[in-house]
Amino acid sequence: MIKCSVPVFFDEQFLGSLACGPVLLWEADEIARRDLARFAQNYEISESNTNEIIDCVKQLTPENMRSAAKMLSMMVSYMAKEESIFLKQRLKITKQQDKIAELMVEKRINAVSLETLERRNKFKKYPYEMEKELVASVQSGDSKNSNMILNGILGEIFALSSGNLDLIKANVFELTALLMRATVDAGVSLTDLATVMKKVTKILAEDTEYDELCLLTTEVLDDIINTLYINRFKKQSSAHLTNAINYVKQNFQDDLSLETVAKKVFVSTYYLSHLFRDEMDMTYSDYVAKVRMEAAIKMMKSNKPSIQDIAIETGFHDSGYFTKTFKKYFGITPKKYMDLL
Repeated sequence: MIKCSVPVFFDEQFLGSLACGPVLLWEADEIARRDLARFAQNYEISESNTNEIIDCVKQLTPENMRSAAKMLSMMVSYMAKEESIFLKQRLKITKQQDKIAELMVEKRINAVSLETLERRNKFKKYPYEMEKELVASVQSGDSKNSNMILNGILGEIFALSSGNLDLIKANVFELTALLMRATVDAGVSLTDLATVMKKVTKILAEDTEYDELCLLTTEVLDDIINTLYINRFKKQSSAHLTNAINYVKQNFQDDLSLETVAKKVFVSTYYLSHLFRDEMDMTYSDYVAKVRMEAAIKMMKSNKPSIQDIAIETGFHDSGYFTKTFKKYFGITPKKYMDLL
């Protein structure tokens, strides 16, 4: 008799939970029936009714029960979407504040050391050296190290601001603006940073409290790193595709199987195939045929070769297949096209 339940929150208050079950995870034997009948006697339920209850209970495999539990969780999450977001944000804020607190405690413990005193003297107003470290870490895409440095900087900002929220906001805004500039310098367009800019602007809003300020700063950092990663991936994809296109154009008369070209540009056949579909909106074989057709037309216009010669020169090696492909693209046979010329 297994059940699962998922808690329901609203306005940050626990209302109760939704349950799924009970179900049987294995067939009820005589011992199970006897135990349940004995338990049911406390509630004045007869043995025959107990057996009837068992026979009505659905039997599921453990895998099916786990799937049902996940589905129930998804339903509750959808019903209380805003509350789910609230809980995730609270968890994120709590983790970050714990980390900042650890760093500040460590800073107090080490305050007596000469190195710390010299560092404090060096950063009288703001930890600029740590800023440089953060920018370098962000531009390299190191998310874990970037968050560690960010928490260190926030700890410095909170210590220097003496609890003044407006001063903290000003320093945090300056920090996020610096990260934005570094991202643009790394080649990301302002259009790609539109969502990040909204969060940066919200930092200075009057209704932004301390907790939300921490969350916003971390989200800005994560968004910037993700945007940098996506931007680099696009550039890398474009480079692979450009190399493949150039190779096809320069070697259209040779064997241009997908495997051959993929090896030449150092990517997998699966990846190259998807690049053509996603970026060129056509299959790889369609693109090769297109390049060969363009070359065939150029040959026809420059001189009067035979259909067989054109087929060989454009990599078909078979005049029948060449004629079929040509007609598919232009609606007429190569011979008729040459007659028109």
